[in-house]
Amino acid sequence: MGKSVNKIAKDPFRFYTASYLFELTGRKAANLKEFLEGLRQVTGSSIFYHTFQAIRERHFATHIYTNDFAIWASHSLGNQALAERLANINPLEFPSIRALRNQIIHVLEETIAKGNAEMSVPPGKEFCFAQAISIIIPTDYIVYDLTGFAEALKRVPPYSLFFHLFEARLRLGHPTNDFSAWLEHSLREPELAQRVDRLDFMMYSLEELRLRLLEIVLGAEN
Repeated sequence: MGKSVNKIAKDPFRFYTASYLFELTGRKAANLKEFLEGLRQVTGSSIFYHTFQAIRERHFATHIYTNDFAIWASHSLGNQALAERLANINPLEFPSIRALRNQIIHVLEETIAKGNAEMSVPPGKEFCFAQAISIIIPTDYIVYDLTGFAEALKRVPPYSLFFHLFEARLRLGHPTNDFSAWLEHSLREPELAQRVDRLDFMMYSLEELRLRLLEIVLGAEN
């Protein structure tokens, strides 16, 4: 695959990053019944925020639970079975926020059917629904080939990786991550694109993902 080094992309890749403004919705849940109703009523932005906050904010280390819903079920409700089911939902397997929301609701409905839906947590332990507004910012990195792409990967901020691997794929409705799309359609490297797409993004912190991506790209250069 050494020929990839000098191949010029049909279209350059512009790296973007994002800044996030967080706000509380005013909706709280003290028990599973209120939690389920909140999941049905909050915006898609709220579902996205709580699903990915643990990944985005803990980008230097992985976490035992990868979303706020599972963390609350474990730490506040003390329901480890529910926490594990929520943590096992891979959001990147769903084509939209709506589909992801429906799966989370399905898990809650099954749990509630077993009872204890109105058992409340102590004051101060409620789940507080929040949402995020993304402000998308272009970076200075515009690349035309694989070498430039690898150099930019080394330097862009972690939130840029999050934007191109997670946010653009699910929240913006892209069928794959931005890196794989560019590698396949602009650089004409479908095998390389598939290697990136096969990475289990949920298993790594953002810094670990950076290293995995560099291994793939730099390996293609040799």
